[in-house]
Amino acid sequence: MSKVVKLSDFSEKPENMYLEYMTAFWYEYDLYWELSNGGFALWCAYEDAGNKVLKSEMLALAAAANLMIIEYNKNRILEEGLTKFNDHISLLSDFYEINPSEITKMAVKLEVSILKIGFDQAELEWDDDAEGNELCEDDDYDDEELTPEMLQSAEEIMNKTCNLHVTIDFDRDTPITKEQCIQVITDLIKDNDTNVPLKLYTICVNDSDISFSIDCQLGFMVLFIEIMKNQYQVTPEFVVIRDLDENAFIPDLHYSSFMQYYRDMLTTEFEGEEDLTKYMEQFTSLSAQERRDQNPNPREDDEYAAIQLYDLTQEEGIAKAKLILTTNAHNLEAQILIAGWEGDLEKRIDLLALVTNVNILDYDYKRIQIDKMWWKASYTRPFMRAKYLLAKTYELGGYFDDALDGYKEIIDMNPDDNLGARIEMMRILYKIDDKKAIISLVNKYPNEVDEYFSFAGVYAAFMKYGKSSKTEKKIIFSFQTNYYLACAIAKIDPGNFTDLISSSVDDDEVLFNHYEKYGADILPLFKNVELAKYYRKVVKELLDRIGN
Repeated sequence: MSKVVKLSDFSEKPENMYLEYMTAFWYEYDLYWELSNGGFALWCAYEDAGNKVLKSEMLALAAAANLMIIEYNKNRILEEGLTKFNDHISLLSDFYEINPSEITKMAVKLEVSILKIGFDQAELEWDDDAEGNELCEDDDYDDEELTPEMLQSAEEIMNKTCNLHVTIDFDRDTPITKEQCIQVITDLIKDNDTNVPLKLYTICVNDSDISFSIDCQLGFMVLFIEIMKNQYQVTPEFVVIRDLDENAFIPDLHYSSFMQYYRDMLTTEFEGEEDLTKYMEQFTSLSAQERRDQNPNPREDDEYAAIQLYDLTQEEGIAKAKLILTTNAHNLEAQILIAGWEGDLEKRIDLLALVTNVNILDYDYKRIQIDKMWWKASYTRPFMRAKYLLAKTYELGGYFDDALDGYKEIIDMNPDDNLGARIEMMRILYKIDDKKAIISLVNKYPNEVDEYFSFAGVYAAFMKYGKSSKTEKKIIFSFQTNYYLACAIAKIDPGNFTDLISSSVDDDEVLFNHYEKYGADILPLFKNVELAKYYRKVVKELLDRIGN
């Protein structure tokens, strides 16, 4: 069972702490919308009764409130098949990791408070009209009939052979051991009767999970997950690293074009940013031919030459990359390419760690660091790209602490963050539910329009200012970033805004796809009942203003 997140003292309001603790329990059992309103009503009653509010009591108070909600709705909860609620005292004690006597003692104090003010316990009742925290159906996307073309596309996806990284978490309730699980995995792969061969890489055993890389069809992985869930009560999670015929680290077109552009520059080092700026002004004033004339015979083993190898097959690309390294041992892109063809994520990390070893650089690392010339001096970009790819690979492998450290270092090296490390950092912080760090990062980039940042800005403003004009501005900003996500939080049909918002069909589809992709991460940030209610109020008022 997941434990409640222990909040850091970033909020001065005990109410916010209480609501976080209280609602975390209902989110665990997907009953947030049905039962969490009662917890908010109990908070108000506790305050109205004149109790002195202490932060040290917030955990016990949240547990006591949920105890009263459960006892009022126990039959209704059991109708949902949630048999764990038969022993609700133990359930709450395990979840909040506090002694049952602390919960019952606080429950008595809470009961005295509601009697004192004449509290109507009907406010604790299960809400059968709860809309749920799902986006309302959109006819344009959800009601499409399955066509032969769609079925064919789905079949093609399932038959696609990819390199995957798989993680299986274990806790004290997992019915099989890690050793038994490893045996099941190897037996399933050995008994594979598909025509597509599987390749299993080294299985890593960690404290709380096992992980491994594998080349297989996506259809096999879907079947594997169902078998593990149904027969062994473990749920594997996987990420697709690459298609088998593609390198994992193919650079984007912008980067490749710039490296071609860079090879025509005079690749001498610059005496600080002023010297670099002066040279760039001169270089950009030249014609394409004049630029080429500066370097008429570029090296055949430079970084751009290595980038061109990404168009080759794995065997040919690796062979030519190794050939480049015989004449230019410092060629980082050649080393990155070799790492990108490695199928085992753990070995890929080791290869990238070697690429990012500052001792192999052919320029002065310390001088670049002191002058903050990373990325600005073009010849440093392959090293920065390698640092980013290492952090990203850590992230894909579930090594979130290492990934965060890597992204932080990239931002420190290049505060302009041309690689977008801040975006990747924020996504990880959502995954690990580090609200204090989320607030710190969003405050550092208050005008970032990325969905993760704009919706985190709402949360940060509410934690600091509550219901205020500053929070309202952040809500409107988040709505402008992605109105599908905003409507999901506010429980409003986005169709109310479709005709009122000027956007192309393509742009609208991108927003909807982003909602589907990011919604599962972002929506839980709004489990604070009062924040969700206030968000809904502001969005409804916005709808009225736009409509009129």
